[in-house]
Amino acid sequence: MRDILEIEYRSMARWPLSLRAAINTIPILTIKDAAWREGRLSDLAFAVSTRLGYLPDIIRVIDESLYALGLELAGKDAEINNLRAEGSVYTFGDYRAVRKLLIGAGSFITESRSCFENLACFYREFLRNYFEEMVSVASSYAIVAHMASTEQWADDLQRIRHDLLHERSMWLAFEVRSGQTPRYEPLLLLNWRPGRFQPDDCVPFQVLRDIRAGLAEAAAGLQESLVRRVSVAK
Repeated sequence: MRDILEIEYRSMARWPLSLRAAINTIPILTIKDAAWREGRLSDLAFAVSTRLGYLPDIIRVIDESLYALGLELAGKDAEINNLRAEGSVYTFGDYRAVRKLLIGAGSFITESRSCFENLACFYREFLRNYFEEMVSVASSYAIVAHMASTEQWADDLQRIRHDLLHERSMWLAFEVRSGQTPRYEPLLLLNWRPGRFQPDDCVPFQVLRDIRAGLAEAAAGLQESLVRRVSVAK
């Protein structure tokens, strides 16, 4: 037996505390509560809460890296214009911020998709345990995606995560936008061949922002939906 020092569990996310509170008010559901602690439900709730708790820290790593890179690009419009005219690339003086950004972006995509799948699995297990309803994997994914105001974020998240885990890696580029702020808008490239980019090879950072917003909406919406379902149980 290993001698292990455990660390107090803390998460900034309060998911799914309001759902637990709702269950505790319905005696017919508390009878079925053993599966929460002993089965998959508590593991899935822990996974969702933990991921929602540290995703902001991952985003902070990305933002700090972008800030550092932006400082180096500031005031170099003429140099960058010349490089673009020559068909040349820009070389950063220090690539640590680039590497940190790529690590952060990769973690954000993979952890966000894992959280999405945790939510869908939790939904299936919850309905099966408390209401004896069976929901297919495909249906649960669609329900989680639909909890946000748009479903495009879920499609983008699935596609990008599949690419990162099974086929390709990312690299950094910037879209140069004359007369706009910021002038250099970051892009993640999934194609290392310069000048041969297809639409699915570029991941604008707006896509990452939409994924962040969509996942937050979906997590909150799913919990609210289940709380409503519990509140009318007899």
